[in-house]
Amino acid sequence: MFDLSPEIRADKARAALALPDLDTDVRASLWASLFHNLVVGGRLEDALAIEPKAREAVYASANKASWFAFELPESAVPYQMSDFGRALELVTAAERRGLDSHDDPRKRLAHNFRAWILAALDRFPEALQAADEGVAAAQRDRQNWALRVFETSRGRQHFQMGNLAEAMTALEGRFGPTKPTWSSALSTLPPSSPSENCEYTSATNGAPSKALA
Repeated sequence: MFDLSPEIRADKARAALALPDLDTDVRASLWASLFHNLVVGGRLEDALAIEPKAREAVYASANKASWFAFELPESAVPYQMSDFGRALELVTAAERRGLDSHDDPRKRLAHNFRAWILAALDRFPEALQAADEGVAAAQRDRQNWALRVFETSRGRQHFQMGNLAEAMTALEGRFGPTKPTWSSALSTLPPSSPSENCEYTSATNGAPSKALA
């Protein structure tokens, strides 16, 4: 499923929301999924248009996983508008929310997104520390997909800082004409819709921005 575009995933969420008699928690999950995929698909106007309905449905549920699933892409909205300070506030709050959920992959991606925002704020020592902590946690928990995410993020930060040797070590072999290049880590967040069961991956060449591939 992670090979599917955000547009396709958004269409799936819309179709599911059209079904009758949805449970409150399922409805919340689907609205969070739709909002998420519009944000990471670069459809900011569409995302903002449905945000009030999504917010109402999400917080009508007591499912904190759905709250977290909504609040994480919510932090990407100010990022796309270059309001990195507000993005950091929101992703930090979302991370705290994630402590109450059982959505481990999304917690790791929130952690990684925070590192990207710190880098966007030119707070590179903190960004590298966050990436290093993510690498250590992924190694400890034997989460290879998360290890790739944090190692790639760390390599990108070294590149931005001009540490080319460290960047080359981290990024060598990760990209090429025969390998997929992921446009955004948030675009590969675990879908919040229960119908979207997938393997998770992420990467790399920038957090959600105005120039999503």
